This record gives sequence, structure tokens and C-alpha cells, in this order.
Amino acid sequence: MGEGTLPVAIDRLQQQLSKYQTMERALLSRLARIEAVLEEVGLSLEAICRVSSMEQETVYRYELGPTLYGEALLGEREGRFGLWLGANVMVEYPEKEALSILEKRQSEQELSKLRTEHDVEYCRKQRTTVEVALARLYNFGLALKKATIQT
Repeated sequence: MGEGTLPVAIDRLQQQLSKYQTMERALLSRLARIEAVLEEVGLSLEAICRVSSMEQETVYRYELGPTLYGEALLGEREGRFGLWLGANVMVEYPEKEALSILEKRQSEQELSKLRTEHDVEYCRKQRTTVEVALARLYNFGLALKKATIQT
């Protein structure tokens, strides 16, 4: 074994470990965003179903902010729902189209969640493998020092 190759190998493995840790953090962050979107879409689907099944006027309270609420009187429906698309854009859709858009988005997000969970698991396995390799190299280095001191 050449002079200095062990520290170089350890340094490379530490860099690789750092990359896997960064990737894992990014994937976990993405997973949290996906779960938030899934919850939001689920609530939207539930709201559309609830409003669609109404037969009489109903007063709804909704949250505008952490401590601020508003009220709305929902009477005869026109069968149209506004979906928030982001970037200050809300589009009104007929009931069936709104449901299909939300259901499609929900299925896409669930698929994305499965893929991201798979990627997180892969990163964890790779990180564990690199950590084990680092420990073995470190122990090998200690054994070399011990053997050098004894001779």
C-alpha cells in the first residue's frame, strides 16, 4: 500500500457520505412537500363531495388566517368549483372536471411519493454501506499503525 493512500480513501468515502446525506435531506424535504400536497388535495376532494351532496342552504366557517375566520352562505349551487392553481390563479371548473383534475393530481402525487420513498431508502442503504466501509478503513488504519509500532 502506497504512502498516503489510506487517508485519501477515507477522505473520498467521507465526501461520498456527505453527498448521500445531502441527497437524503433533499429527498425527505421533497417527501414532506408531497405529503402536504396530498393532504390538501384530499381536503379539496372531500369539500367538493360535501358541497355536492348538500340539499339546502348552509353557512360555512372557514379559516382566513391563524386567528381569523370568515363565513359563507352556500345556497343553490351552479355545479362549478374554483381550483387554486397557484401563482395567484384560480380557475372555475364544472364539478366532474374539478373532481377528475383533483383525482389525477392525487394519483400523480401518490406515485411521486412512492418513487421518493424508494429513493430515500436507496440513499439510506448507500449511506450505511459507506459508513461501514469508512469504519473498516479506519480500523484497518489503526491495525497498520499498531503493526508498525510493534515491529
